[in-house]
Amino acid sequence: MTRVELPGHITEDGQLIIKLPAGLPAGDVTVTLELPDEDEWTDDEIRAFMNIQPAASGAEMAARLDAIDTSEWLDIDDPVAWVENVQRTMWGS
Repeated sequence: MTRVELPGHITEDGQLIIKLPAGLPAGDVTVTLELPDEDEWTDDEIRAFMNIQPAASGAEMAARLDAIDTSEWLDIDDPVAWVENVQRTMWGS
């Protein structure tokens, strides 16, 4: 049995789109799908996250800082777990 790895795309209506290279013989095949982990970010998500808009003034920066609830920061036992929880909450991952 020969294994051929090809990129593909699953459409919203459940169709699998694959461009097959020339020369493959006709016949039955077994298709194995490797799906990305839920935690993987797309390039578009990363670009959106990296699009930082600097504050136009000190007043705007102060307003942004005032909007942050820091009360929960007082009793952080495990900073890594805290950051992971914040990320899950903010980005749904």
